[in-house]
Amino acid sequence: MKFRVYGVVSAVMALLGMAVCWTAQAAPPKVVILMIGDGMGFNQVLATDYYQHGAAGKQPYEAPEFVRLAVSTYPAGGAYDPKAAWSEPNYINRGTTDSAAAATALSTGVKTKNGQLGLGPNGERLETMTDFMHAHGRAVGLVTTVPITHATPAGFAVHQMSRGNYTEIAKEMLLESPVQVVMGGGHPDFDDDGKPNAEPDEADRYQYVGGKATWETFGDPANKAWKRIQEPAEFKALAEKASGSERILGVIRSYSTSQIGRAGHDDNVRDDAPYETPRRTDVPTLAEMSLGAINALKSGDGFFLMVEGGAIDWAGHKQTFGRMVEEVIDFDDAIAAVIDWVNREGNWDNTLLVITADHETGRLSGPDGAREVENAGKGVLPKGGYLTKGHTNSLVPLFARGQGTEILKKYADEQDPVRGPYLDNTEISKAIRDLWN
Repeated sequence: MKFRVYGVVSAVMALLGMAVCWTAQAAPPKVVILMIGDGMGFNQVLATDYYQHGAAGKQPYEAPEFVRLAVSTYPAGGAYDPKAAWSEPNYINRGTTDSAAAATALSTGVKTKNGQLGLGPNGERLETMTDFMHAHGRAVGLVTTVPITHATPAGFAVHQMSRGNYTEIAKEMLLESPVQVVMGGGHPDFDDDGKPNAEPDEADRYQYVGGKATWETFGDPANKAWKRIQEPAEFKALAEKASGSERILGVIRSYSTSQIGRAGHDDNVRDDAPYETPRRTDVPTLAEMSLGAINALKSGDGFFLMVEGGAIDWAGHKQTFGRMVEEVIDFDDAIAAVIDWVNREGNWDNTLLVITADHETGRLSGPDGAREVENAGKGVLPKGGYLTKGHTNSLVPLFARGQGTEILKKYADEQDPVRGPYLDNTEISKAIRDLWN
């Protein structure tokens, strides 16, 4: 009898141990960081590897610890056919998403029409990632190298029928949403070289920050809703030390993007060398903004942070190969800084880092349209170039590490003949939300 009792007790204890272990594994992560290279396809990553290192697979997120997958990006009503993508020459030029629909899919887990933010195809209000994370006790931060109210950051916080409603987007994001940190471009007082903005239309000057009255309210020392920072030294200070519980509005001294709009580039020259014109030093790097956002968010019970390398896309539209490489390097440096932060101060067991793109821009290809750009050696732009100035319906890369990667792998149940297993962009949001279920 004693043996039987002992056996029952042992079995119960074993089951309890399994339950405790399961509970620990099932707890949602404290930190979720989603980093989006706007317009960054597989060849954009490869070209940057070749230019920086003279070899492929050298970026920190290409290390063995990271899961590697691909992602489909089409909008509502669209599709991706793996066979047609590689057999029909113009297939991937059709049925493309824009950044608004892609951001909405990544944020809400629902496909929508191009141009819409946080709304379904029929205009129905969707639960954005900000809505979801706030409901689950996580602070939210949005960081970008383009205007703070452009499509990608907006898609994570607002509900608007048109991505062009910049003033309305700013007001909803800054005055109505629970977002705690917002950083990026859109400064009304400076152009893309950091010089006084000569924009004659005052309404246009202030569109990215909610209008002149809203902007001046944020600059009033008596305003306690947001702490507004603008100077490079303020961003660097925040990147080095936690700020407490203040809401941070960081608007860099640039009307649109941090670097790509600076003078010195001829739009008729497509293969300009990276850094041919020195980069601006009066604006923070994306790495500095990312670390600053982390420091502003980490004092609470956890956080969700979206970081966008937004001008990779702008370079694709302009077909400026060299400046695209600059933008990917800036994005990669931010990723490296985040990885270093997790290794130094965080914990991969309660952190999920996902790196992906909203879509590919420019159909970057190798010589004569070859599948991959061709290595020309370290410090030299690879051989190849853009085949279009628009977006494509290509698969984009995904790299992930930390808690939740197994769920992403399970969603990647479709197979591409070249890129291998892939999931849909809506399933990234679903996978993140699954961590709470």
